[in-house]
Amino acid sequence: MTRRLLTNVVVALFLGATLGAVQSNSPLADAAMRGDKDAVKKLIKDGADIGVAQGDGMTALLTALIGHHLDYARFLLDRGADPNKDRKSVV
Repeated sequence: MTRRLLTNVVVALFLGATLGAVQSNSPLADAAMRGDKDAVKKLIKDGADIGVAQGDGMTALLTALIGHHLDYARFLLDRGADPNKDRKSVV
């Protein structure tokens, strides 16, 4: 079921998302996009909000998926990332 959920998130992302040059305000999303699991773990340990979005509405979960870091996406899901968060609702 988790694999299907990840697949649905990726499909939804590619159908409705556009990536622009928007300044980031989410170090967690930036670390997830880079695939920097140590930084992701530290930021979460230090209390980073897993659901906070960058200026373009992209969350850490979505950026991990865009970067093809499925293990980081699973890590974020296991810690409460919301796969149903509509990117448009945070823009």
